[in-house]
Amino acid sequence: MTPKETRKRIDEYWQQDSHGSNKVVYTLAVTLPDNELLDLVEDYYFNRGVAMVVGRERNGSPRYSMFLGLVRRRGLEHRLAQKQNKPIEATMKELSSEGCKRKGLLREQLKTRYRLASENGKRKIVLFMLHQPTKKERQWAYSKISRYWEECYSEGVAQAFESGDDDAATVILAHFPTEYIYRHRDRLASIKGLDWVYKRIGAEHPEEVRLDRLTPTEKLRTILSLRMEERYSDIEEMMYRSIASEVSYILTRGEVNDSVVRFNAEDKEYFRIDDFRGLDGTYYWNYWLDVKGFYLPRYFGIEDKPRIGHDRSLLSFDGVGLALWAMGQLGMAEAIVRFAELNKVLAARFFVTKDDAYPELVPSEIRDWLMRIYQMVNVEMLGESPMQDKYRKLLSFEELQDMQFSVETRIVQSAEEGMMEEEDVPF
Repeated sequence: MTPKETRKRIDEYWQQDSHGSNKVVYTLAVTLPDNELLDLVEDYYFNRGVAMVVGRERNGSPRYSMFLGLVRRRGLEHRLAQKQNKPIEATMKELSSEGCKRKGLLREQLKTRYRLASENGKRKIVLFMLHQPTKKERQWAYSKISRYWEECYSEGVAQAFESGDDDAATVILAHFPTEYIYRHRDRLASIKGLDWVYKRIGAEHPEEVRLDRLTPTEKLRTILSLRMEERYSDIEEMMYRSIASEVSYILTRGEVNDSVVRFNAEDKEYFRIDDFRGLDGTYYWNYWLDVKGFYLPRYFGIEDKPRIGHDRSLLSFDGVGLALWAMGQLGMAEAIVRFAELNKVLAARFFVTKDDAYPELVPSEIRDWLMRIYQMVNVEMLGESPMQDKYRKLLSFEELQDMQFSVETRIVQSAEEGMMEEEDVPF
């Protein structure tokens, strides 16, 4: 059978996509000479419009990737890469021409050819994509640059960034010289955060590092990345203050909210009734809604599955794991041991058993556990006042709903009063 006839059979069986056809297609491809095999790969990857997405077709089938495996086994990868050079140049030329009507298709084809191209070909494709007017293509280029950085990309990335493309910030912070980052520090900070900028410029420009401008999480990362020895103790203090603040926040149903000292507080908003509602209007974990303090099991991810033991400790609070990891990186063994001993005392396990009324005790058990933490951390360690009696009460769903309604009403009234006062001001 001639290579032409073999190709015809391959095309026929490929279309069948039936049981065993993959094996037949592969074994037929094995019989092809090298040149015809490379032509087969070209045909199925490009001429037939098959787009590669991480080794798979867009319909999810990995069938055609077996051809690449055969190419590798024959040691033809270099020849396949060289075979991309002319099509890459032709595609970029067409894309750059006025009145090009296939831009979307050609850009996708370039991305597909990147996988098979030589190092020089890959470099050309990335540089070309950096100068494309479409954000999607530049983002694709940034993803490649982040893994395979070369100085030749600097000009294109800088040009995109200085023309207003904020997506270039990640690449700049990872690979650009310190002085470039220093010159653009304000804009980079507004995009990625001050802690990322401090990480890059802090060693050479320590006068710029102001920890008071950072959130607790950012402050921790900055102390760690710059190895600020004189501030190591801050990490331990921040950890306990974050725990104390979150415990206070939970027990008071959000009325006491010192988010300034709590890790990741800016990303969370608890105890709003809407947070318990699904897209279909029903409430999550309906089993708990008839139990006073229902919000406590939900807060800690405790579901109503039978006979499940839920372990909770100081590590259940946001940022504690990160703080411990940072302490380990900085050699703070004594601080880690202090935490471990305290955590051993304050660890607890909550059991949910649906066979009887026992689950109704879980919210009160969680409250008592939180009160123990409050006493040992907030009061004894940090010197705060004891928890007020009114916060020891567990609220029902209706009571929490009324509390939220009351707060929202006061906010609306305050806003309306403010508007009235503004109207009375003479100009």
